[in-house]
Amino acid sequence: MLVALVGRTSVGKSTLFNRLTKGGDKSITHIERNVTRDYKIAKAHLFDLSFDVIDTAGIESFASGKNKLQDQAGQKSLNMLKKAELVLFVVDGRVGVTNFDAEIAKFIRKNCSSEVILIINKCEKAINITPDYYRLGFKDPICISAEHGVGMSILHEALKPKIPQIQIEEESEQEDDDTLRLAIVGRPNGGKSTYINSLIEEDRMLTSAIAGTTRDAVDIDWDYRGQKITLIDTAGLRRKSRIDEDIEFLSAKQTINAIQKANVCALVLDAELGLEDQDLKIANLVLDRNKCLILAFNKWDLIEDKNSYKEAVTYTLSRKLSQIQDVPVVYLSAQNKKNIFSLIDTAITCKQKFATKISTSKLNIWLAKVTATYAPPVPKTGKTVKIKYMTQVATNPPTFKLFGNYTLPESYKRYLAKSLREIFDLEGIPIRILFSKSSNPYTKKDA
Repeated sequence: MLVALVGRTSVGKSTLFNRLTKGGDKSITHIERNVTRDYKIAKAHLFDLSFDVIDTAGIESFASGKNKLQDQAGQKSLNMLKKAELVLFVVDGRVGVTNFDAEIAKFIRKNCSSEVILIINKCEKAINITPDYYRLGFKDPICISAEHGVGMSILHEALKPKIPQIQIEEESEQEDDDTLRLAIVGRPNGGKSTYINSLIEEDRMLTSAIAGTTRDAVDIDWDYRGQKITLIDTAGLRRKSRIDEDIEFLSAKQTINAIQKANVCALVLDAELGLEDQDLKIANLVLDRNKCLILAFNKWDLIEDKNSYKEAVTYTLSRKLSQIQDVPVVYLSAQNKKNIFSLIDTAITCKQKFATKISTSKLNIWLAKVTATYAPPVPKTGKTVKIKYMTQVATNPPTFKLFGNYTLPESYKRYLAKSLREIFDLEGIPIRILFSKSSNPYTKKDA
């Protein structure tokens, strides 16, 4: 069942969304108005009830024209009324009923065929439900405090007759290992939201020439040729020195969390601006978290000398992103829908490689050859370094453990990682190599 939270700005819809989804920071909440811009859908649990809930942007006006961006966000919220099976109309109990609450209520009664429950939020203390609330046209309003969890049992009783009861199982909370979780990251105005809208052929994400339009990290479930994909649109990441607002800081935090839960990250760049230092910092942010990275140069149709451009990209990567010089690169135009699916195909390949398992026998045949070609450096003690064997201990990313008598330097680990990528078709995939120094049990210890 689909339940929509609607209302004007700053009445606490995102706070209620976070409580119902037990998300904590799934939607950004802040004292500033108009924080939520793109609607979010997630699985909600309220005691023994389970349903899908939509957090919508606050309705600021009915196309007033004063704030084009907020008008677009509010219009998306009004459109969600047609899709929802149940509407929770949220008002602010501290402020009381405003004229605009009454306008929204009138719009809902006229255009929404679904059942509506009036939620009076921010009722930490008992309030008198004045006739103004009943004049909105909805019977039996419910007083809650989403922030403090007050009134959740009353909300449960109101929802119970309308939502089927289920036995919530722990497995339902677990991620589907077959799902590709693709985070779309990058600087502001690189075209991340436009790219997602072009992919799913829907005006799902709010887009604008204004930098910082996207604030929340939004998950969108999508099916591509039988492959389950969760597209994660994120806020643009600027340099730390330029992050001067609390909301932008929270958006950046959500973006980093999105990178952490993804298995592939696509760094979308504005091809006209080229590969800049901030892009490389974002790339390293992804690689430091051992995630697959794809570089996607957007607005490719605006580049005239494409061959020279590609040569310059290859040269820059070899110098400034040397830890994975063979990181996949795609060139596309989100606006014109040119080559947009090549990024998805590349991401699927990366995910498959990310889950690669190599048998111990194959690893050790390779290890014997690669160490014979280039032996480990001799330590200061002058004794010979002996690597006994290697085994794979994890996937996502592929993680290998070496056993020997001396710890290997990082330079030699990089040499082994490069060879692993070449021999086992792991180009562009982060690899972790661990080392275990095994002692000789027959060596006498000093008394």
